[in-house]
Amino acid sequence: SALLSGLPSSSFLLFSRRDIISHTAATTTERTDNIVSQRYYMVLTLGATLTATIGLFCCAAIGYICYLTFFPLCIPYPYPRVSRSGAGVYAGSFNPVHDGHIAILRAMRNRFDTIYAVVGYNPGKKYPVSPEQRAKLLKKMLLKNGLPQVKVDIVPGYIWRFAKEKGAVMVRGYRTWKKDGPAEIFLNFLNILGPIVLGPLQSPMKTVFFQASPAYSKISSTKVRLLRAFDREVKGFVDDRECAEDLARMYNPKNSSHSMTKEEMKTFLREVEEIRRQRAMETEKDK
Repeated sequence: SALLSGLPSSSFLLFSRRDIISHTAATTTERTDNIVSQRYYMVLTLGATLTATIGLFCCAAIGYICYLTFFPLCIPYPYPRVSRSGAGVYAGSFNPVHDGHIAILRAMRNRFDTIYAVVGYNPGKKYPVSPEQRAKLLKKMLLKNGLPQVKVDIVPGYIWRFAKEKGAVMVRGYRTWKKDGPAEIFLNFLNILGPIVLGPLQSPMKTVFFQASPAYSKISSTKVRLLRAFDREVKGFVDDRECAEDLARMYNPKNSSHSMTKEEMKTFLREVEEIRRQRAMETEKDK
């Protein structure tokens, strides 16, 4: 107080004002720093929350895709009885169609209200037997086997697009999972990923797998083409005589370039006879 008493009053007032101004500036700076810090931490918290949410969503999506890919719905033979609902799309090259294809479509009749049999093809590829010819033979075999309600379509490119338009699930047939499993899993993965990537961002395509009856487990379109390449009958593969004759005309041996050694031919014909015997035995059991 003695020191201050020696100062002029105006000097004291100046000192006080400077002190107040300095204190006010420091307080304002501190408040500003606090506000900036709070906003900075809010942004950090929001970013961390958003990153965690996206990470969880991606993990869930990847898990769901893996589940659909590796654990699809597989319906074993004999097929259980269920109530019919929805639509199913059974697609293939049908090059050519055979009784094994028809058996899968017959099984679908007990599960789906609407059934589509789709002849798929690559528009950039030329075929000895056109998709239209194959679709015509498929329609005739469906009528002959009491399946007139199955709708036959010809679709180029991705079949899952067609299935999405129809609000249907995909259907695949497999002979044994050990034999067909790897290829079917890969195809299933493509059908799941296709709508997500190329849709874009559509829900994954679901696929239902039907196990083939033992009577048809060794039948394939490749074997039918080989039989016709060497001018052999397709009995046991296509049993309806009229349809077999139509198939024989479409798949003329003159248009084939297949070749086999004598030993390969003997092995192939033994396999064909075994298929026919098994088919006859299974048909007898069904009766």
